[in-house]
Amino acid sequence: MPENKFQIDSLQKILQFEGSPHKKLPVIAVAGTNGKGSVSEYISRIMISSGKKTGLYTSPHIFNFTERIRINSEAASLRMIKEELKKIKVALRETGVELSQFEKLTAAAILLFFREKCDVAVMETGLGGRLDATNVCENKIASVITPISVEHTEYLGESIESIAAEKAGIIKEEGLLIDFSRTAHVRETGKKMGCRVFSSGIECKKENIESQGDGFYSFDFKAGNNRIKNIKPGMRGLHQCDNAAAAATLGVAMKINQGNIKEGCRQGFSRGRLEVFDAGDGKKLIVDAAHNPSSAETLAEYLRERPDSVDVFLIMGVLKDKDYEAMASFLMPEVKNAFLITPASERALDCSRLAGCFGSKGETAESFAGAFRNISGKMKRGDWLVCCGSFSVVRPALEYAYREYN
Repeated sequence: MPENKFQIDSLQKILQFEGSPHKKLPVIAVAGTNGKGSVSEYISRIMISSGKKTGLYTSPHIFNFTERIRINSEAASLRMIKEELKKIKVALRETGVELSQFEKLTAAAILLFFREKCDVAVMETGLGGRLDATNVCENKIASVITPISVEHTEYLGESIESIAAEKAGIIKEEGLLIDFSRTAHVRETGKKMGCRVFSSGIECKKENIESQGDGFYSFDFKAGNNRIKNIKPGMRGLHQCDNAAAAATLGVAMKINQGNIKEGCRQGFSRGRLEVFDAGDGKKLIVDAAHNPSSAETLAEYLRERPDSVDVFLIMGVLKDKDYEAMASFLMPEVKNAFLITPASERALDCSRLAGCFGSKGETAESFAGAFRNISGKMKRGDWLVCCGSFSVVRPALEYAYREYN
């Protein structure tokens, strides 16, 4: 990662000006490529279920930036966040340093969680780990690393090893490490740093995975001598068993009651993660934030479970820094017709390039609304409409779903 682009020195100075809450706030740090938002949500719910006042900082948001900062699962009010941002503005003026918008919001979250006397704050990294703004927090009670794949190569490096090294930068020496990265590097780093390490498939395992219908699953879990039966993640998809298992591993390592662990996993919910709406006449609208090949593959696995009579229609738009060809390769076999749009972002991939990946199945549309109108006339009873690729697609899809179907 280029040192001149990402640094945490400036953020440290601002927080020192405000009394150094980043050195005092107990933090669970979460990094990874896939599933880190869901894992952060499950961890937060487990902490709340065990009686801890819990802050949760995630990104990006869908509707409003206040969604990024939550206390006991409730979004902080705009007034509360503005109070902290005012303090940061004064500190910036007094110290003469500059912060990015993400750094300002990270500072506001830390200040707010500390002011509200949170027992613990779950902090999801934005990009990478080592030099991410969230890594300014020093009082880490645990580090959690979710599955790693190739992403943001211009910042994190070209190989899994270099990316894993950046993610592993959140690990605290002699701390607790929950390693679901599926890489040797993270485990080895934790061991070298004297950490208590729980790696997926080694110290902790899932067993007896069973479908509960409608895309939900249950599983049994063991870590050492600890066994928990019938954990039911609150979000759809087989991959959520892995995400909930990571959170359960942390719960066991922290000696949290099994009932609290199960309840926290059951309550876990994040918008736009395989969120399914009944669209009437047996049809389904499925909204998923899949935005890279790994998450597209996971979505395709879910779609393969549909009944034979169901046709799948797709609305998709991606950013140009994503491996869109690989994403399309997973989804194309599962869809009858794909309408591709250009997201509202300066980093957007032109929809004509994405359409080329879907061959005769692909068509372009000027907007989500235009794509939706075209597809609505083609769907028969029981068919599924899937919206994915970027938050610029997820946002209008959810706005429509909450307005029409809830």
